[in-house]
Amino acid sequence: MLIIYNRYGNEIFKTTDLSIGWNGKYKDESLQADVYAYYAEFTLNGKIEKRKGNITLLK
Repeated sequence: MLIIYNRYGNEIFKTTDLSIGWNGKYKDESLQADVYAYYAEFTLNGKIEKRKGNITLLK
């Protein structure tokens, strides 16, 4: 699972298919360059891994 949040904590992207990436859009509109938070949960070597952090969207 991958979830992207804006600086106000609003969810702007979510997928359970980790082969699908975020394209920098929300509701088919390009977002401004900014820092966004992410949360990812996936299985690696049979163990559930969780990661969170920040990503910077550049234009």
